[in-house]
Amino acid sequence: MNNLKRFALFAATLMSAAVLWPGPIAAEAGPGPLVSTANMNWSRTQHTATLLADGSVLVAGGSYCMSIYDGGGCDVSWSLPSAEIYHPGGYWSGTGSMATGRYAHTATRLLNGKVLVAGGLYEPPPYSTTTATYLASAELYDPATGSWSVTGSLNQVRSNAMATLLGDGTVLMAGGGVGNSAELYHPDTGTWSATGSMTQGHDTMTRLPSGKVLAAGGFSGSPELYDPASGTWVVTGTMLSARAYESATLLKDGTVLVAGGYDALGAGLNTAEIYQPLTEAWSATASTANSHAYQNPTAVLLSDGTVLLADQAAEVYDPVARSWALAPDTTASYGQSATLLNDGRVLIAGGCCDIISGLYLSSAQLYGAPASIPNDPPLAATGRNLSMTEGAQMAEVVATFTDADPNGTLAQYTAVIDWGDGGTSSGSIAAGTSGFNVSGTHSYAEESTAIVTVSIVDSGGSAAFATSPVIVSDGALALTGTSAALSAHVTIATTLTLASLTDSDPGALATDYAVTIAWGDGSTSAGMITAAGGGTYAIAGAHAYLKKGPFAISVAASDVGGYAATPVSVLIKVSR
Repeated sequence: MNNLKRFALFAATLMSAAVLWPGPIAAEAGPGPLVSTANMNWSRTQHTATLLADGSVLVAGGSYCMSIYDGGGCDVSWSLPSAEIYHPGGYWSGTGSMATGRYAHTATRLLNGKVLVAGGLYEPPPYSTTTATYLASAELYDPATGSWSVTGSLNQVRSNAMATLLGDGTVLMAGGGVGNSAELYHPDTGTWSATGSMTQGHDTMTRLPSGKVLAAGGFSGSPELYDPASGTWVVTGTMLSARAYESATLLKDGTVLVAGGYDALGAGLNTAEIYQPLTEAWSATASTANSHAYQNPTAVLLSDGTVLLADQAAEVYDPVARSWALAPDTTASYGQSATLLNDGRVLIAGGCCDIISGLYLSSAQLYGAPASIPNDPPLAATGRNLSMTEGAQMAEVVATFTDADPNGTLAQYTAVIDWGDGGTSSGSIAAGTSGFNVSGTHSYAEESTAIVTVSIVDSGGSAAFATSPVIVSDGALALTGTSAALSAHVTIATTLTLASLTDSDPGALATDYAVTIAWGDGSTSAGMITAAGGGTYAIAGAHAYLKKGPFAISVAASDVGGYAATPVSVLIKVSR
């Protein structure tokens, strides 16, 4: 199977993944079982989910996988640059994509409301020429514009690191597979600076009411405290059990609950213990019914002071009774996110894996859901196969959608288009032959393949998504022979400007082209290429003829993308 056929299969899979409204939901009031809400646009695991100031949730990045063989399961996977927003009304909407796809990164909401995403692992999409790499890059999400901007990079690459917002607005980041080092992000300058290193590696960090930060776990039984005032770490009380991939939750009384994880032999733990900052001592509390481990289970402090601990099972810890209770009707997954909403519900999204397909999950559930979720007639969206040329402006329909509400009007819909190259724009909505069309205008700088994500929301709260694969082909080249009269003398090497080359690619460089000159006397040479501005290049060559006469010079040019211009011929008169 060639790459074009593989991409067609890949595109067909994406176009069939449009998210549909889940239908009316009858949820139970108060704490209780998980209740389904709308699916995410992308299935993902090891993503981040951050509560924004307006009460919505930003989900960013993560790992995506798909099956390309008959056996099911994840045959190929890659890191997602995409992001989306969950609205407490029960629907998702698209937002801008990150510049770099990543998973196992950190996300921290800053005091100014922006979200800092840092580090992680980049895994290229199928059939890409790039390679997987750990990341030091960082980006900022601005909820006001729905866009991302690159900020200062970490001093070193980090994946599965720990990040905590400090009282002065800086962000402490530590660990992440690079030893014991730590550094601080300064939002005012967008830069990172080194701070004191831990004595050992850990995998959870918890900011205490005193402003100090407790780092624990990582198979170390010797946790440490970070003092922002001095920028140093000191060892604190020894844990009862050394563990890694555990959860750590600050309780309302200022103590820290640590639960689950693995021991040094790889056995899952169901023990839990509590850290008392005043005495720097640990004490045992009730054990969970199940072991909770693998990539740090998600633990959320609920509004009533209890703690929801969820991965492949879910349990709730009561700090007053010092006991655990199983949460009913929960789904089995790991690598998901869990976020406390302003109304006391917990949004649990994504993770691994679907029990039938073996693929990562796009599903989302609410724990402690209210009695009802708004029931707006659903939207359904469908993507299209798109193609265009680099540097050219595209203006066409990128998706279509229908509304189950027969009274739907154009004024009630809005659309956002994520072009898959870091650019976003509003979509134009018009009536189509059987529903509505979403159109947009965009230009891609380079030849590539990309996924255009279109999100549509109506005023009643219903939402739909569509993904449209786009193939951006190489820009056309054009050669124009010189109109000047060319002349030379026998045996004298003469440099001549022979032609001009134009390219629709605005980002091209002179080094992107190869020019061959056939001098008409049986000899050839490479042409010299000089940028003349505006996507135009001057083509010149030097040659010495051994006999007089007229000669027809042929000039041929191609670019790194494989596009070849139509050759041109010019005449030269050679005299003695």
